[in-house]
Amino acid sequence: MSEPKVSIIIPTMNIASYIGDMLSDLLAQSVSDIEIICVDGESTDGTADIISDFTSRDERVRFFTYAKPGVSAARNYGLKKALGRYVIFADGDDRVDKDYVRLLLTQIAQPSTGYLTVKGFPRINAQLGVCGYSAFDEEGELFDTPESGIRVLSKEDMLCRIFYLSNYQGYLWNKIFRRDIIEKCHIRFMESAFYHEDQLFLGEYLRHIDAVRMTSERPYHYRMRDDSAMGVLRSDKVLSLQTIRRRMTGAAALSKLYSHLKAYPDARWLCGQNLVFASLNIFDDMKRSGCDDRDFATDLFRRIAIRCRFIEYEPSDRYEARLLKGLYQYGITGRIHL
Repeated sequence: MSEPKVSIIIPTMNIASYIGDMLSDLLAQSVSDIEIICVDGESTDGTADIISDFTSRDERVRFFTYAKPGVSAARNYGLKKALGRYVIFADGDDRVDKDYVRLLLTQIAQPSTGYLTVKGFPRINAQLGVCGYSAFDEEGELFDTPESGIRVLSKEDMLCRIFYLSNYQGYLWNKIFRRDIIEKCHIRFMESAFYHEDQLFLGEYLRHIDAVRMTSERPYHYRMRDDSAMGVLRSDKVLSLQTIRRRMTGAAALSKLYSHLKAYPDARWLCGQNLVFASLNIFDDMKRSGCDDRDFATDLFRRIAIRCRFIEYEPSDRYEARLLKGLYQYGITGRIHL
């Protein structure tokens, strides 16, 4: 029986040094019935030329340019173009092994596809497949996921895991989704969010499924880059008003997810802890940025600061306790310097 078709959606923006390797990895997959949808945000470094060259050599690579900024907008555009039964969201600057797609399919595909073989035992149908991953930088491997064996999780279990800092499972690129569920439930990325958009999409998807299957095998290799979105987020030197406001969009994504988790108290508690912690870091940046109260007095982030007042949170030290008090006061008054 033929393989189920998979759409692999890749947002690209100025990654000419990396995209060729990722496309080569995907075209060499042991599962051949795939389409690779590259959505470029008007790159200026030759990324588009490299992708165009691949489209001329292999019809499975499809290339689109979309001017709206952000990976969320690009992924939503990719979903409009996707034809596959299953969807994978990969990053164009990472690397994958040749069995990446096959291993993910094995976790989610139904028995009729021929992928699932369990001796004498019924196999639980899962609607989300997960594989392990490793992270590396230019000097080599940094860490990998400490999973063992294959396991099936309930959606409540997985909803909790997307907030764990250890063995973090809030990423998208080590997962495979059913496109019919995405479309039926109208699940899309929050295009205004530049951070935590993955968690929000994943949380929305999990609410509509029954089970998750994950394997310990690690075919996905995540590249740690200082100039990536997450690399900039980790930098203490970048405190421009634009950067702070982009970080606020991540708090907005967490706040939206928090609102949608009322039926899952454990996951909601974890989401709330993440929301307050992220908000405290943003507020700390606001105070250290050199901006004055007028720059933030009318920001929607004030609503999130007010929401944080109603989330039970234990500060880790005196400094965090002072930040928490300041965050609450900012929500009420709009002032960051009191």
